Amino acid sequence: MPSDSQTRIHDVKNPPTKTITFRLPKNLIEDLQLDAEQKHLALNALVKQILEKYTTWDRYSDSIGMLEVPKQVLRTLGANHRNA
Repeated sequence: MPSDSQTRIHDVKNPPTKTITFRLPKNLIEDLQLDAEQKHLALNALVKQILEKYTTWDRYSDSIGMLEVPKQVLRTLGANHRNA
């Protein structure tokens, strides 16, 4: 029988799930399926990643004025700052 600590670790890795249905445009589903295939992911895994990013970052970032900046832009700005 697993100890309480082993049970808690398992629960963190595999939280309870719930099955729901969404009605989405066909072209959106096709685009997501293509991305999932290219990333060697199940469609469910890709959609989960997208929704997790939304719930942990996107839904807050606009309201606090955050802005996504590509890594290359930051590298360029850093290099320009060092050379100044």
